[in-house]
Amino acid sequence: MPDQKHSDFVAGLPHRFRAWRDNFRADYQQWRVDVRSDWTLVYRNPIGAIAFTVIGVVIGVIVIRALISLMPPAPVPGGVVEPQYAILHIVCINPACKAVYDSKRPLDFADWPAKCDTCQQKTAYRATLCSACKKWYAVTPNAAGGCPHCAARAIPRKADEPKSTTPVDPDDLDDR
Repeated sequence: MPDQKHSDFVAGLPHRFRAWRDNFRADYQQWRVDVRSDWTLVYRNPIGAIAFTVIGVVIGVIVIRALISLMPPAPVPGGVVEPQYAILHIVCINPACKAVYDSKRPLDFADWPAKCDTCQQKTAYRATLCSACKKWYAVTPNAAGGCPHCAARAIPRKADEPKSTTPVDPDDLDDR
């Protein structure tokens, strides 16, 4: 028998929905009249209670976030903020030194050339890794772009190659 009761409930849903839809306007107008006489009806029904709870939570979260944003940041232990540093790869361009090392510098460091940690002269520049030969080279303001190691290797190859006027392959003789 419980199955019969359940099936009657499900079968009657469309009819109950149509009746609710047809009476909605009159029920809503009556509810408004009742709320004008007793405004506590708004939050005494389940839907009103849920709506007030949700609205209250949203307003509470907004107020708490606003109060937190107005608070000053927590003080740093010791009261002093340490400057930020970066680890830079440095190359000395002094021909007698040619040191390559990592150095800890402030983020706003711009005093190039820097003092070399090895030879103590102001000949150290920030380094770049060559993608072809995988060697570090200095990035100086007046230098030509590119890796000097690769450029130095390319110059002797061009000088060593003999400039021949005769073709190497006999098949190329008729191509002249």
